[in-house]
Amino acid sequence: MFNAITKSLTTLVVVAGALLNTNLSPDFTNVQVEYSNHDFICSAQLNNCFDEHLEKVFQSGQKVRITYTIFLFISNSDTKIAEKEINREIEFDLIDEVYKVKRSEEHEWKLFETLDEAKDQLTIVEKVTVTNSLQLDLDQRFYLKINATINPIFLDIFQKNYDLMKYWNNKSPSYRTKDLRLKNKRT
Repeated sequence: MFNAITKSLTTLVVVAGALLNTNLSPDFTNVQVEYSNHDFICSAQLNNCFDEHLEKVFQSGQKVRITYTIFLFISNSDTKIAEKEINREIEFDLIDEVYKVKRSEEHEWKLFETLDEAKDQLTIVEKVTVTNSLQLDLDQRFYLKINATINPIFLDIFQKNYDLMKYWNNKSPSYRTKDLRLKNKRT
């Protein structure tokens, strides 16, 4: 019974939130690219990505996933030479009243008492290795691009997926670095 009520409430929260214009415009800040031990490493922060309607979806107990995709391109040709995908998941435990967050790089759930603490974990991309450069011509110029998407959730009552990108005005935030030149930096 509790499970059925929870699923119905989740559906109402999601559908009601979608009817409202959220005007969220997520963007990336603090994007950093390091080159260390032959690896391209990326860090970033996603901002302006949650409002009270999306927070209610988090509080409903529905598991929500944000996917970050980081690409490495050769500058002049826009040839993609590497791609790395990582995920952040949040789920509110309705019984224990804690937020569980999982970062795909760590493979374990961490518990947080407040939504603000959990949201901080969802928005951080920290020292993610995109690729090893041993096979690359370091005389070339490169750039990194990072995108984020919020994945659909399944609504049992409708027996279909619901696109949470509507909360982000159906626009995936993206950031492109300036060209990087790594000549003579191979150690």
